[in-house]
Amino acid sequence: MKQLPLSAGTSARDKPVLARLYVVHAHQPSMTVEGGMKMEEKLFEVQGKIKSKKMNKSFKKTVSSINENTAIEKILSLFGSKNNIKRNLIHINEVKEVKVE
Repeated sequence: MKQLPLSAGTSARDKPVLARLYVVHAHQPSMTVEGGMKMEEKLFEVQGKIKSKKMNKSFKKTVSSINENTAIEKILSLFGSKNNIKRNLIHINEVKEVKVE
């Protein structure tokens, strides 16, 4: 990590820790390296149900992923982050690859 310099005439003791900024590099999600090979992403259609005491709802969602397992992981993380739904309430019925023409 690269630390930005402090302003002239001050010491590190004078600056609070929260004022220090660090540069973090982001990962590019377009291609994934698996076993030394670059994998192309495909489209997957995932169907399932969300079951809880208050609701019982079906869903069909299309995600971009390199394989079926990572497509399921994306679905679980998307529903968890956007709708605050726990993973054990999401039941996946079918995962199929969508052919792009």
